[in-house]
Amino acid sequence: MASSSASQNRPNLNMVPQPEVWQPNFLNSRNQPITVDDSVIYNFANATAVAAKLITPRDERILSERSDMDVMRDSMALSAQAVSVTSNMARRFHARTMEVQGLRDQVLNLQQLLAGSHRRMRILRAENRELKRLVDSYARGLEPRVVELAGLEDQIRGQLERLLDRVEREPSVASPNPSPSQNATIE
Repeated sequence: MASSSASQNRPNLNMVPQPEVWQPNFLNSRNQPITVDDSVIYNFANATAVAAKLITPRDERILSERSDMDVMRDSMALSAQAVSVTSNMARRFHARTMEVQGLRDQVLNLQQLLAGSHRRMRILRAENRELKRLVDSYARGLEPRVVELAGLEDQIRGQLERLLDRVEREPSVASPNPSPSQNATIE
């Protein structure tokens, strides 16, 4: 028990002392906090309150040691820095806005392509249904015809076999042209 309380009282040598954090409180001329709905652009009192609170206590000590002309120059430099930062932010926002607009245009183009491909798919599906219907119709109509042709083929094969048998049995019927000896007797 005594060892745990001793370890709690020892200083932490790894801990680096942190400076006091400065957190400005923006109060307007009526000592009310400035909210996100208030404007520093349209209300000079709000702008003054915000600008006054942007100077840290250290800056106040530095400025208190300077002459009025130096403070004016520093104030002008601070104003120029603020304008520069604001201008840079405006450029970044404009670039981001243009990027977002470009992406929005790409999304619209892709949506149009998608809608076009959906229309094309519907057309192709309708064509496929029509072709399937035609193939089924031909298959149903041709099936009896194929059976009929198979029967005719069997009949023709049978007739051909009978004819070949007959030709083999009767040699005179086999040659429709008379032989040269038969030609001589005819003349």
